[in-house]
Amino acid sequence: MKKLALLVPFLNTDYCMEIVTGVAEYFKDKPVKLVIAKTELPKNNTGLYDYQNWNLTELIRSEEFDAYIVGSALYCNNMPKEALEAFLLTLNNRPIISIGAKLDVPNVYNVTTDCAEAYEKIITHLKDKHGCKKIAFMSANAAHSEEAIDRYNGFKKALAKNNLEFYKNLVFEGNFTDFSAKESLSKVIKSKIDINFDAIVAANDMMALGSIEYLHSIGVNVPKDVKVIGFDNSDVAFLSRPKLSTINQDIISLGHKVGSVAMSILEGRKTNRKNTVLMDIIYRQSCGCINCKTMKNVFIDGDEVRHDEPQNKINNLSNYMSDLEEKNNIITLMDMVKSSNTIRQFFYNFEFIVPQANFDEMAVNLYDDPVSVEKDNVILLPKEMGLTMYADSEHKNKVFKPGTRFNPKKSIFSTEEYADRPGIYMIYPVFSAETNYGYVVAKTRDTKFHTYNVYLKIIVTAIAQACEYTRTITLNEHLLTLNSALQLNNDSLIIRSRTDELTGILNRHGFLEEGQRALDILQESGKPGIVFFADMDNLKHINDTYGHEMGDKAIKLQAKALKKAFRSTDVVGRLSGDEFGIIAVGVGIEYLELIRSKVDQINKQIAKEENLDFDLSISIGGVDLEGSSVLSILLGLADKELYIQKRTKKGLQPLDG
Repeated sequence: MKKLALLVPFLNTDYCMEIVTGVAEYFKDKPVKLVIAKTELPKNNTGLYDYQNWNLTELIRSEEFDAYIVGSALYCNNMPKEALEAFLLTLNNRPIISIGAKLDVPNVYNVTTDCAEAYEKIITHLKDKHGCKKIAFMSANAAHSEEAIDRYNGFKKALAKNNLEFYKNLVFEGNFTDFSAKESLSKVIKSKIDINFDAIVAANDMMALGSIEYLHSIGVNVPKDVKVIGFDNSDVAFLSRPKLSTINQDIISLGHKVGSVAMSILEGRKTNRKNTVLMDIIYRQSCGCINCKTMKNVFIDGDEVRHDEPQNKINNLSNYMSDLEEKNNIITLMDMVKSSNTIRQFFYNFEFIVPQANFDEMAVNLYDDPVSVEKDNVILLPKEMGLTMYADSEHKNKVFKPGTRFNPKKSIFSTEEYADRPGIYMIYPVFSAETNYGYVVAKTRDTKFHTYNVYLKIIVTAIAQACEYTRTITLNEHLLTLNSALQLNNDSLIIRSRTDELTGILNRHGFLEEGQRALDILQESGKPGIVFFADMDNLKHINDTYGHEMGDKAIKLQAKALKKAFRSTDVVGRLSGDEFGIIAVGVGIEYLELIRSKVDQINKQIAKEENLDFDLSISIGGVDLEGSSVLSILLGLADKELYIQKRTKKGLQPLDG
């Protein structure tokens, strides 16, 4: 099984999304495992701890990868080209397919676009079709990227070929963003009377849209007063008003081309080191070719031929306008993960979380000990780590801590079976602040990678929180302190708020809180336990016959009996009325009948000591800890067992259901 890693810094721009989508579409039905890594940037300053994503590059250095695809233009827009090349030299001397930027690295295969011919066409079009003579340029040279400089030079050459003058003062410096374009224009163009050009060409669509927005804000009409043309043909170009004329990179096709170059290398075929993809022109409303009042989805190509917009553009409009289902999915996913305090609790929901996030399968791989990573350092991978949990929503398989061990320096996949399964995967680090716990690898179902990115962020945040909580309780909590704190600090206001006034044991709130902590510790340590739900027998008869004061005494004596029957390390509480909850720590379900018998004997002893005129009796239902990691759910299961015991005591057969 051939394995490829696709490295991109972000998944939040149309260009990046379409590149990733194009590559993924190409490999969708190929016998190749493609792993997408959103790495952010080294020493990233955008978010406080986003630099943790760069640590994925250590995992991507795994010996298993046969080649790398790198969104080099995206990286070079945000970091020096020399720094990117230095990093790529560390990738195991494997073939590297560079997208967008021409890199000077051994084993590199460059796939770039040729913008010169496209710029010549649009300048000719603006001059001959619309009579434009003074054409401004919204540059991205401030990004210091090769791609931006190529576009700037292509624009200048196109002016020269059309015998149009290049005006240095009509070059505005942006940085590939809409707001940078607005800011750049606002420094020079204060009002409509300051406009001294009849068209503006931008180095990408976002800067073109920022230019349109600013021009409109000062009363300039686009395209009547100023023609605007962008570069990329991103989805926002079609969605804007007016619809944006632009150079069509056909980024999806560029991704396909990248995929075909990578496949050729993987199959050992002779492959060109330099690969170029040509561009076409899309004339819409912002240059005046299509009437701004028309409702038809049409454009004119570089050969002046009119076309209907591709269906995918129209579909994308629908996606932008109706993303309610996606938002609801996110809300549902957040509800699923927020109820998981510990790693084991997270696992109980894991089989539902994976399909909810639209993944086919997911593996959570955690280091034995968390790794602290400061901003200026890189993570030091251990030589061995374990598979913590795995879920396959297609085949309904799930495992928790199966004991699988592997070396992440050799393979990021925990088992050979998992590693040899083709498909499109995403990898994401599990971290909280400076602490890195491991990573998640998930197999995608479609190409909505921006949505997957959000889903993974929600999931790994929940896993990191569960790791923190689990580590806290296993390191700092001791089972023996659960009830001793109650006994030693009985006068404490906090303790009193969790103590039942009648019986002196934990009230419902206190029991659920202390009990859940005990349950968390038991399940994380792998120790057995029993959750009991108990209900006194014949309390109504006692109240009716002997009065409610005697009924209260019976409840107090029953609490006393339970405290005597169970140990100080167990958790005993009054849930309501004559109902009690108990967690027996470190005891297997096979001791259930023995415990029932012990409680019964103590009840008889206390009734005799108190000279009661009635029997002190209680029915007890109990379950082990396998049913859930949530105490309230286990109490519900124990309640069903209690119902069976009560009917048995009365000589009745339990009812089905």
